[in-house]
Amino acid sequence: MTAFNPSQLPPEVNTVEKLVAWGTTVLSELYPDATVVETPGTGTPRAQSGPFEVRSNSQQQWIMINRLTVDLSSTWRRTGKMWDDVQPLGSLDIPAEYLA
Repeated sequence: MTAFNPSQLPPEVNTVEKLVAWGTTVLSELYPDATVVETPGTGTPRAQSGPFEVRSNSQQQWIMINRLTVDLSSTWRRTGKMWDDVQPLGSLDIPAEYLA
């Protein structure tokens, strides 16, 4: 489990959207080699986060794409709160530059 205390969140992480971006970025940095098989014979990174440039009508726009695959405990259907049944990717400490 990559533990943290909510008081360690940077103050600018004040929306669910920012929390998801922050968390996925942390996990993708901590576990770059962790993979999961989503289709037979293919290992896909468990956590990915990155900026992408989108051009339309000669305008530049940057977007952030986050992707996270986590295992669930076998009892996840009974709890009603899927987030309570997420299994940890590991137990590394969050780098200081991500903390408040």
